[in-house]
Amino acid sequence: MLYSDACDSDLVKMVAVLRANQLGQLAGTRADALHHAIEHRGEGLDLDAVLQAVKERLPRFGLEGAVA
Repeated sequence: MLYSDACDSDLVKMVAVLRANQLGQLAGTRADALHHAIEHRGEGLDLDAVLQAVKERLPRFGLEGAVA
């Protein structure tokens, strides 16, 4: 559900959401916000902001051939 509904079936965005949560709930990736996004087809989850926040902490994140 996270992959298909909340992250538009985009693997990089889904992993970014998980990494953002691991890195300290970047860009609003608190557990309650993630549950809400999963239950409401991504509502309240700004995937672009999440991806940007992760890339600021992990500059190679999402690059082809990179290991994050």
